[in-house]
Amino acid sequence: MLGTALAFGAVAGTVHATPASSEREEARLRFDRGLTLYEGGDFNGALVEFQRAYELTGHPLVLYNLALVEAKLGHAAEAVTALERLEPALAELGSERAERARRVHAEQLLNVGILDLTINVPNAVVQVDNVDVPRETLAALRVTAGPHLVSFWAAGYEPRHVSVTVAGGAKKALRAELVPLTLPVVHLTITSELPDVEVREQGQLLARLPLAAPLTLTPGAHALRFERAGYVPAERTVDAGAGTQAAVSVTLTPAAGARGADVELTLSEPDAVLSIDGEHRLAGTRLRLPLGRHALLAEHAGFFPLARELALPEGTTRLSLELLPTPEYLDSYVSRAKTLRLASYLTAGVGALVTIAGTAYLIYNSGQKRDAERAFNAYADEVSGQPGGHCPDAACEQTLQILLDDWRSKQRNDVYGWLGVGIGSAALASGIALYLLGNDPNRYAPKPRSDVFGSLELRLGPGFFGLGTRL
Repeated sequence: MLGTALAFGAVAGTVHATPASSEREEARLRFDRGLTLYEGGDFNGALVEFQRAYELTGHPLVLYNLALVEAKLGHAAEAVTALERLEPALAELGSERAERARRVHAEQLLNVGILDLTINVPNAVVQVDNVDVPRETLAALRVTAGPHLVSFWAAGYEPRHVSVTVAGGAKKALRAELVPLTLPVVHLTITSELPDVEVREQGQLLARLPLAAPLTLTPGAHALRFERAGYVPAERTVDAGAGTQAAVSVTLTPAAGARGADVELTLSEPDAVLSIDGEHRLAGTRLRLPLGRHALLAEHAGFFPLARELALPEGTTRLSLELLPTPEYLDSYVSRAKTLRLASYLTAGVGALVTIAGTAYLIYNSGQKRDAERAFNAYADEVSGQPGGHCPDAACEQTLQILLDDWRSKQRNDVYGWLGVGIGSAALASGIALYLLGNDPNRYAPKPRSDVFGSLELRLGPGFFGLGTRL
C-alpha cells in the first residue's frame, strides 16, 4: 500500500537546471505548499503544486513526490510514467527513497493497461479522454485501468467516439474504420465551468468536459444532451455547415434533492475573490455542492491565481487554501513588514529604557526626599528645643525655610520620574502593539524542509560540469 509520508529536504546529486532567483523562490513556496496540502489530505491540490514546482526546477525530489501523489490519487499510468522518468536519478534520492520508488512502481504497474489503437486513415487525430495521443504511442498507450473514451477523426472523414474498458495488466486492441465524408466536418467548441459534464447524442457518449480540443461533428443538425449526476440535464441543438466552427456554452443547475456534500472553505487572504464552477462564492461559509468534481478559482491582487479541482465525497470536506504571493508582492510585503517590525523593536526598546530611567529616578529621588525630610526634621527639633520653641532670630527662620523648600522641591521632583514611567510605558505598549498587530515578515517563507536545492556547490569532474546539492 502507498504510504502517506512524502519526502522533503536536500538530496545529493546533479541538478540539471538552475532556476532564476524568482523561479527558485516560487518553486520553494510551491513545494512547501504541496507538502502542507498533502499532509492535510488535499491530494489534488498537492498534485497541482508539485507539477508547477517540477516545471520550474526539474528536480528529482519534486518528481518523486509528484509520482507518489499521482499514485495516491489512483492515476496509475501517470505515476508509472513519472517513476520511470525518475529512474536515472534514483541514486540521488538515497537508498530508502529509491527502494520505495521501485516498490510503488511495481504496485502501480498492476493497475496499468495497454491500448493498442489502429486507424485506417494516416495522420488522423486520436484522443483518449479528450486528450490528443502522440502517434508514436498509438500501438502501446498506457492508461489507468478502467473506462475510457476514445475519439478518432480526420479531415474528410466521419469522426468516431468509442467507450472502452481496459483491465490492469491487460492489452486492449481497438481498430477504427473511418468512413469518408462528402463534406468537411464541423469543429464544435464546448465551454462549461463545471467539469465531468458528459456530451451525448442519441444516448451515445461523444465527450466529457472539459475538452482539450474542439469536438468534431458531421455537418448538419445535432441534438446534444449535457448530463452530470446531481444536475438537471441541458439540451442544445447545433446546426452548422460543412467546414465551419461552432461554439456552445453550457451551464447546469443542481437538481433538487440530489446527493450532495458540505464544503467549508477558508482562504489565507480573506478578501480574495472565490468562484466555484464559475459562480462567485463567499469563503468561510458552509457550501452545499453536488458530489463529484468541481472547479475552484481564487484570485487576489499580488498573488498567483489558485486553480484547484475539488473532488467531493459524501459528508463534510474542510479545506484551507493558501494563496501564493508573486515575487514582486512578496518583496514589497517583506520590506514593509520588516520596517514595521524594526519600528516596533525601536519603539518598545526606547519605551523600556525610558520606563527604567523613570523608575530609577523615582527610586533615586525617594532617597533624596528622605534625606531632605530628615534634615528638616532634625533642624526643626533643634528649633523646638529653643526657649519658647521657635527660632530666636531671622537666620534660624531662613535656614528652616530653606530646608522645608528643599524637601518640598524633592517631593515635586517625583513628577519627572512618573512622567518618564508614563511616557516609557506608553511607548513600550505601542511597540508591543506594533509587533502584535504588524505583519510577520516570515509569513510566506517556506519551511526549511522545503528547500529541495539544499546547499548548492559547483562540481567539476572528468566529463561533466554541473551543480550539485550537499546535505
